[in-house]
Amino acid sequence: MLKSWKWPYVRLIASSKTLVMLYHSVPKFGSIGNMNGEIFENHVCFLKKYFNLISYEDLNSARKRLEKIRVLITLDDGFRNNYETAFPILRKHEIPAIFFLSSRHSIHGKVLWFNYLNMLEMKFNRNSFTFNGKILDMSSIKRRSTMLALKKELLELKPHPTALYKTIDEQLPKLMDFMTPEEYNNFCAGMSSEQISKIASNPLYTIGIHTVDHPYLSLCDDEEVDRQIRENKIWIEKATGKECNLISYPIGDYNKSTLDICRKMGITTGFAVNPIYRKFPGMECTRIGIYQASTDVLGFKVQWGNLLRSLHIKRIG
Repeated sequence: MLKSWKWPYVRLIASSKTLVMLYHSVPKFGSIGNMNGEIFENHVCFLKKYFNLISYEDLNSARKRLEKIRVLITLDDGFRNNYETAFPILRKHEIPAIFFLSSRHSIHGKVLWFNYLNMLEMKFNRNSFTFNGKILDMSSIKRRSTMLALKKELLELKPHPTALYKTIDEQLPKLMDFMTPEEYNNFCAGMSSEQISKIASNPLYTIGIHTVDHPYLSLCDDEEVDRQIRENKIWIEKATGKECNLISYPIGDYNKSTLDICRKMGITTGFAVNPIYRKFPGMECTRIGIYQASTDVLGFKVQWGNLLRSLHIKRIG
């Protein structure tokens, strides 16, 4: 792969916008989405060497053409491993970041729905289980297709996400029946209020809203969207002692009602993945997900991600 990030003159044609990167879980052991603590630290060291890592406050500042490309690191979901693994790495290298937190999994035994499904697929230690009177095949050959069908069925339950969580809690296998406490803490647990407070006390780090339950906001009615955002905002502000006015939309999913609710709540910045409307400044900040260990791929995404995405948007817009 062409390592163009090493060549200063290439910055002349790279996008002048800050590249906002999206990470998720950073487990101590094992891996989720090709990510763990060792890989994350490799990424941080690579980014620090070749790019300019900025804080949320500098997101909209302009970059001169020959200056290093600006990168803002964000981490979604609020897993405890973000505190125990990612946070010490970022602090060690003095790298700013935004942590977007969901609050459901701050309570022991409560998990985010997508994380439950990931663990069921990764860790379930039997060849089948019964759900809604059906035997679901969890053999190695059928497991992936079984999980896709189960996810589809769960996301069709109404009201979302209440019915989804009720079904997980009452009808599906319990996580602790097939995971050890160490695995649960590493892969599933969310941050405590005390951990959030410690992160927020460092001026390099910003805490943002990611809803209570990590739903598809477009599947929720307006009352539920308001509750998901408001209760999460209150929880964060209580833990940090600071006003919280930024959000990342779970799964990059939102609609115009979501944006209206956010603005009425005093939220001034919203982070998406792919902007849906592209006409609400500040409320549809683009991010690029990082899901591969390779620093070559990482460098390519930072160097060209914004430019390629801009060209794609122009082509389809």
